[in-house]
Amino acid sequence: MKAYFQDSNFITQFFLFWLVFFFCFAGGAVIGAMLTNGFSDEILALRINVLIWSSAAFIVPSFLVAYLLSEKAFQFLRLDQKSNLKVYLLLVLLIFAAFPFINLLADLNGRITFPESLSGIETQLRAMEARATMQAEKLLTVHSLGGLLFIVFLIAIIPAFGEELFFRAGLQRIIANAQGKTAAIWITAFIFSAFHFRFFGFLPILLLGAFFGYLFVWGRNIWLPIVGHFANNFFIVLYFFLYKNSIISNNFKTLGTGDTWWLGVISGIVFVSGIFLIKKMSSQAEQML
Repeated sequence: MKAYFQDSNFITQFFLFWLVFFFCFAGGAVIGAMLTNGFSDEILALRINVLIWSSAAFIVPSFLVAYLLSEKAFQFLRLDQKSNLKVYLLLVLLIFAAFPFINLLADLNGRITFPESLSGIETQLRAMEARATMQAEKLLTVHSLGGLLFIVFLIAIIPAFGEELFFRAGLQRIIANAQGKTAAIWITAFIFSAFHFRFFGFLPILLLGAFFGYLFVWGRNIWLPIVGHFANNFFIVLYFFLYKNSIISNNFKTLGTGDTWWLGVISGIVFVSGIFLIKKMSSQAEQML
C-alpha cells in the first residue's frame, strides 16, 4: 500500500491521525449500537460495545495511519521488534509490585478538593467517577473460569494491544518527530490519562502512561509497553474476580493507603528502582544487536 502522507509535515500527520480516529470511533459506535439494539441483557450489550469500541477506536486507526505514513506499517508500529525475555518477566513483576504505590497515588489524587466557587464542578466529577466505577464493576463481574477468560480478553488483551498501538506507536511517535521523545512521552501520557475520563485517578494513569512511553523508547518495540499494560489490567481483573467470588477477603485496592501508606512508599521505591533496571537491561540488549 502506498504511503500517501509519508513525507508530510507534523501538522498534517497529527490532523490525519485524529481524523482517522474520529471516523473509526464514530463507525464503531454506530456498529455497536446496531448490534446491541433491542438487547434485554444490559451487561452483554455493554461488553459487546466495549469490544467493538476498543477495536474500532484504537486498533483499526492505528493500522490505517501506519499504512498512510509508511510503506512498512509493521515496522512503523514497531511490531517487528521484541525485547529479551528477562525484560518482560521483570516488567510483569514490577507492575505487580507497583500496585500499592499506584493505590497511594490514586488515594492522594482522590483527596483533591476544589475551591468553594467550583464545588459544583467537583460534585459532578465525583458523580461521574462513581458512575464509571459502577459500570466497570458490572463489566468485570463474572463467576466462572470461562467468564474470567473472556474478561481478560476484553479488558486486558484488547485494550493493551489497541491502546499501546494507538498512543505509543502512533501518537507518541508522530509527536516525537516534531517535539522530541521526552516531550512526546509526557504529552501522550497526558492525553492517554484524559481519555480515561477519571479526574480523581488522573495522576496514576498519567504516570503509567509515561512509563509505557519510556518502555517504547527504551525497548524500541511496542511489545514491551503492551506487556506492561496487559499485566496492569490483568492483575486488576484477576483481583476483582477473586474478591467478588469470595476467594480472597482483603481489599487489594486499599493496599498502600491509610495505615499501610508505608507499603505504598516502599512499593514506589521498588518501582523506580525497577524502572532504571529495565532501562539498563534494554540498553544492553540494544548494544548486543
